Amino acid sequence: MRVLMSELIYMIKMVKYALLYFGSLAVLFFSIMLLCGIPLTAQNIVLFLSLNYVPETLGEAICLFIMVLIQLSPVMAFVEVRTLTYDEKAKLMAEKMREHVIVVGCGHLGRRICHMLDELEAPFVIITLPKDRYENEYVAFMMKKRVPVIFGDARLSSTLLEAGIEKARTIMITVNDDVVNSAIAKKAKELNPGIRVVARIYGDEFADMLLKSGYADEVVSTTAIAALSCVASCFLDVEFQLPGLVAIKIHEGSKAIGMTVREVEEGIGISVLATLRGGRWIRDAGLLIEEGDTIVVCGDLRGLKRAFDFLA
Repeated sequence: MRVLMSELIYMIKMVKYALLYFGSLAVLFFSIMLLCGIPLTAQNIVLFLSLNYVPETLGEAICLFIMVLIQLSPVMAFVEVRTLTYDEKAKLMAEKMREHVIVVGCGHLGRRICHMLDELEAPFVIITLPKDRYENEYVAFMMKKRVPVIFGDARLSSTLLEAGIEKARTIMITVNDDVVNSAIAKKAKELNPGIRVVARIYGDEFADMLLKSGYADEVVSTTAIAALSCVASCFLDVEFQLPGLVAIKIHEGSKAIGMTVREVEEGIGISVLATLRGGRWIRDAGLLIEEGDTIVVCGDLRGLKRAFDFLA
């Protein structure tokens, strides 16, 4: 029902000018009928609608002409929809979204995130630079799939607002520039203090600044993540591309609190490899999950989606 209502609102907004035109003409039609003393009978209305009314006065002729214009309003609505640019359609689609994810940047990381969100059928909006309209094939692919892509600078309030920042659940910032990412995170929190901000950061000083300032809820450092594996690879054969391994922090209100590790595994259908509590790794299927624990889960994309919904 929520999806149908969203689609209805979207269509209404797409033809808003045609609807406004139709409504104005209808009000004008009945007003002139009343002013000219034309009886508001069912027979007269049917004659006007079928354009079979034979006018005898100037007022009746004006009413008949207005009715012709009213009957042309669906054509205007069709023309309005057909002439909307992609950018206008993208803004309308983003405007009707709720609890969606905004992905800033469509480079290597941004594309992978968008691909996974698309696989999960999770609503998302892309913000990327105008040049990507012609230079980034993945952006063109997303546009054809009717994913809303907002072209602009995400450091600007206007761009973030066009992407629906005020109603978004999360903004994932993947630009290859720590200064730009920090500025976007700050602006996002100013526009929507309740939004979850996840930023990819290279420099430790920027990561600390964003976390301490509260402008970011999570900071992802691909360099830091890879460091231990790189050291281990000096001595061992390390598998860098290990899919489906995610460490999840358990917060207040999570459904998992008070459940055993085994019950969590059965509930989401994927494996819990270990639980981190107080700096100590615990492998115990009978362990009761507590607030503040970190559990490491492993599974495919669909399994992880169930885990995100279950553990939220």
